[in-house]
Amino acid sequence: MPNLYLLNSPVIKPRTAELCVYVRKVTPAYAKTLVDEFVNIHRFNLVSAIGHASTARLLSRILGIDVPVSRAYVEFDFNDHALVISIKTRLEPGRELSDEELEKIEYELLWIASRHGVVCR
Repeated sequence: MPNLYLLNSPVIKPRTAELCVYVRKVTPAYAKTLVDEFVNIHRFNLVSAIGHASTARLLSRILGIDVPVSRAYVEFDFNDHALVISIKTRLEPGRELSDEELEKIEYELLWIASRHGVVCR
């Protein structure tokens, strides 16, 4: 079963020697639709690799699901996908945002899809 990773960084380590990926910016509403579709219809395994509590809370609000904090190690394989939440502000190490700060934070969402059998050149 392929994985749908929730990430806070678009850095992807491939499990294989070569992996072609497609990256697209998405709106919060579309991200919610995609996650629901890939988990509930396509039966992807949902894996959180969100390492910061405040980022997990923000993504939970956006998606309407519980996003656990996890520092999971991720290796992308063929047909894996990811939703990346990228905070546009660099936070001090160890700093967690309050709920009030989360409401004001700028971020972007990226949908990343690996492609099986596609050669990137």
